[in-house]
Amino acid sequence: MLPGPDEIIECSHCRARHRLSTWASGNTFGAVFWSDGYLAAPMLADRQLITKCSDCSKYFFLRDATVVGEMPSNFGFLADDEDDDGSLPQGLTLEAAEILPQVEEPGWEGYAEALSQFGTGVTDVSLRSLRLRLWHLMNHQRREHPPKYKIDHEAETKANGGKDYSVGDWADKVRSGNVKRRLIPAPPPRPLSVGQQQIFEKNLSELLPLIGATPALPSWVRAEALRELARFDEAVAALDPRTLTGPEAQVVELILKAAQRRDARPVYVSAGGRPQGHDA
Repeated sequence: MLPGPDEIIECSHCRARHRLSTWASGNTFGAVFWSDGYLAAPMLADRQLITKCSDCSKYFFLRDATVVGEMPSNFGFLADDEDDDGSLPQGLTLEAAEILPQVEEPGWEGYAEALSQFGTGVTDVSLRSLRLRLWHLMNHQRREHPPKYKIDHEAETKANGGKDYSVGDWADKVRSGNVKRRLIPAPPPRPLSVGQQQIFEKNLSELLPLIGATPALPSWVRAEALRELARFDEAVAALDPRTLTGPEAQVVELILKAAQRRDARPVYVSAGGRPQGHDA
């Protein structure tokens, strides 16, 4: 994942300027998928929807922000030439641009606050996107992550007579699979507080009628929302594994089994049929 040059954007409410990070490249290598639709990819930045203006304190959609300029590239090979000075808006010096507030994505509390601010003043699809993101963010502390296997550098160095391997030798050992690894337990999931649970349930309940908004989401998303609301029988009734094949069928099967055992937690879906433990 390589960073691109920061864009200079203006708040859609007050036109205050901010810096927005961009990415020149990304991929889904090592990505894992969860039953709520969240994709965790270490080499791909999360898709940020909104931010809070540092000047007027209102939330705005990044897609509605006006791009008025671009900072110089931090990497010469990404720039048009070695003297790339970006494309700053007229009247803005580089020194002033460098201290502009950086766009940050709010946490789940911010998304809940933004939903109150936007009210009914956005389209159903935009409202659905906000509620989906709030769902994913609130689920992060509830996720039961699989353990990871990390290269045991200490054991490998000891086996090599106390000498470290060169970068090339490490690469060869990893490629061949001839490398010692140790299990790294995942941190335990944490239940939501009473107040968080109320916000969580309200959000999912109000997301349900939006799932069918055009373009409609897959039917299993509705079933998953019902399951995480502990409406297990409704979740089972909403699923039909016979109509799906491939990865979606795997997701539906996991949701169905979780509903049948009355489990409302998000379920980890192993990527590409890989075992539950995966490399860090």
